[in-house]
Amino acid sequence: MPLIPILMGMLVAGIGNTLFNITIRSLTQMITPDHFLGRVNSTGLFLGMGALPIGALLGGMIGTSLGAQMTFLLASVGSMFAWLWVFFSPLRQKTIQPDLYEI
Repeated sequence: MPLIPILMGMLVAGIGNTLFNITIRSLTQMITPDHFLGRVNSTGLFLGMGALPIGALLGGMIGTSLGAQMTFLLASVGSMFAWLWVFFSPLRQKTIQPDLYEI
């Protein structure tokens, strides 16, 4: 029965997405000067939301050419390894400067 693995995958993805959003917003607010926060947040939202229709279009094109089952398999494998770019990025070694805490 594939329902259980699908539900478990959705649960893990939902938790991971929530943790990522909290972490990235907190980091952005800590390292961005106050007078740029609105611009930085709106640019991030624009780029993030703007990628959704592009992904939907690509998913539809891949689904049409390879079939639904192969498309879901590719999406699953891609999702399993999506965390690697963050893990190997210099973001993990980022330290917060002490003067950022001063008001």
